[in-house]
Amino acid sequence: MLLKILNALRYAIQPLSMVSWLAAVFWQGQLQQYFGLYTACVVTAAISLVTILAAPKFRLRTLFTAPSRVWIIWPIRIATVANVIAFTIAACQANNSFLIALPFIGQLAFLRLYLLYRDRLGEYAIDWNGVNPIGAWYNPPLEKIEPGDSIVSGHGGARKEGSSGGHAEKVGRNKHGRLVTYSSYMNAGMAERDLEAQLARWNESGERYFVLKPVNPETGEFNPLSEEEIKLQDDFFQAMWWVNKTEQARINRRRRALIGMLPISLSKKKWLVKKRHWTGYNWRALVRQDFTNFKMPKPGELPRPTRKSWTCVSAVVELSYAVGRVARSYGRDIFGLKFGVVKMAIRPLELLYDPGYAYLTLADKAAYEAEHGIKLFEPPTRKVEYTMMDKFRLWCWGVYV
Repeated sequence: MLLKILNALRYAIQPLSMVSWLAAVFWQGQLQQYFGLYTACVVTAAISLVTILAAPKFRLRTLFTAPSRVWIIWPIRIATVANVIAFTIAACQANNSFLIALPFIGQLAFLRLYLLYRDRLGEYAIDWNGVNPIGAWYNPPLEKIEPGDSIVSGHGGARKEGSSGGHAEKVGRNKHGRLVTYSSYMNAGMAERDLEAQLARWNESGERYFVLKPVNPETGEFNPLSEEEIKLQDDFFQAMWWVNKTEQARINRRRRALIGMLPISLSKKKWLVKKRHWTGYNWRALVRQDFTNFKMPKPGELPRPTRKSWTCVSAVVELSYAVGRVARSYGRDIFGLKFGVVKMAIRPLELLYDPGYAYLTLADKAAYEAEHGIKLFEPPTRKVEYTMMDKFRLWCWGVYV
């Protein structure tokens, strides 16, 4: 814990030490009147660099999510403006070559980060459905989906911020032997839905989805769930469903009692009861998510739900934890670190960063078509005419169209 605190203080000490050094240089007779502006620009650039380097590997590998792109591209943009101002001041007013070179060298580092960002962003296709990984097999048939797989589908809200996936579901098998999906829905909380009906609805509407299959983290080979793991996952979902519905009934009962005590008319009370009805979805986790208490079950130990409500992706992650099929830790603070007070909400596409899962590729699709001698259904593509406002909005999210 002490090492973590000292590591966190390092990010505050570095800019302060730079300010002290610059003050000594400036007050020796150079640029006294521009000390505040030059120092502010240099420190802003330094803080931007520290912000990016807090978790560069993680963010550069998760550019399909809008927060990761914003956390890289906006510090680069802010630092570029700051470096240009600092360089202009130093070049016009200073005689110290080091003061001139400092923002110039710093900008070279940001240029390198920007080129790396654009190179990694080139691994994803940008179309009407958001930022999609190139080479993924979209809309595979029901025969290629098994219990334990995770499905990531598109969502209108995700497309607005340039992400390709806004919803995640875990595939299971109900007591009748049919494949179903487990997830937490905004309008229903924890629920299961028939997989075949889900796929038909997505294909009919032109919605894209892709399938993440469990793999061996060391070899990368597909490693489907055993019958014992499938049963454990299904039983664990039933426990999650029961906990969620019990909490939903308790909270709604309490809200109805509080509304019933208000000195308002009966019609307004009914309206409030309808508006304040809680569906069982964890709305707060869309902003802040904490996964620190997710733990793998010990051998011979039955997993127990750690929460009473979930988002779609947190439900999928907890189901994966229950069967021991998670190969990374979820949950980072606002600086991209694994510790901190404010944990950022994870997005469904962060499942792609889990070494324990891999999505079906176009090579798998070609092999399936060759084996069955068929040409599979292609999800319809939509040509998008981007307005200037659309381009500006996507530019803000770090996407260039």
